This record gives sequence, structure tokens and C-alpha cells, in this order.
Amino acid sequence: MIRILSTRCKKAAALALVLGCVAPPLWAGAAGAPATQLQELSKNVASAMESLQAGDVPAARQRFRDFDQGWDRIEDGVRAKSRDAYQKVERALGGVKTKLVKPAKPDDAAALKALQELKATIDAVIPGLR
Repeated sequence: MIRILSTRCKKAAALALVLGCVAPPLWAGAAGAPATQLQELSKNVASAMESLQAGDVPAARQRFRDFDQGWDRIEDGVRAKSRDAYQKVERALGGVKTKLVKPAKPDDAAALKALQELKATIDAVIPGLR
């Protein structure tokens, strides 16, 4: 009896190990899909644009930081799904950092244009991530 149980446990453990290596993680369902995550994060970009248009540069920077921190958490999933989409978002993100985050006093028009380009890039790549 002990030998049978031991064999069954070994088989179950081996199966669990294989499934754990092959099956996607539980969080990779619809709510965790790169397209859904990126779409949710893009709300921070839209909020940053609204803040900048209202003349609130600190709030725009904070909303962008919120996006950037979220991007850090999902970028590997985006890159795994589409390297091209990942690179496009990274380029647009760099433009916002250059125009909004780095300058002590950003040019509002240039920063807004960079945010709009980031939002447009995100909107363009999302369908390819589904």
C-alpha cells in the first residue's frame, strides 16, 4: 500500500511539475493579458494629458510615473507577445521622459505631443496583443 501511494505521489508530483512549467500562470488569464493590462495602464497617459492641458505639470508627471511603474510590471508580457509592440511603446515612452519628466520646466506643447504619441502608439499596438 505504501509503495503504491508513493508511486502515485511521485506521478502526481511529476505531473504537477510539468504542468507548472508548461501551463501559463493563473494571472495570465483575460484580466492579465498584455492587451488588457496595457489598455488599463493607458488611462494614466490620458489622465496625464488632461492634467497637462489644465496646466498641472506635477500631476501630469505623477500620472505618467504611474504609467511607467505599471509598464515596468507588464513590459515582459508585452515583449513576449510582440517584440515590435514593445519597442514602439518603449520609444514613445522615452519621448515622454525627454519632454515631460527630465526638464525642470517642460515645454507644455512638446510634452503634450509626446503624451499623445504614446497614447496613439498604445492604441495602435493593443489589437496585436490580443
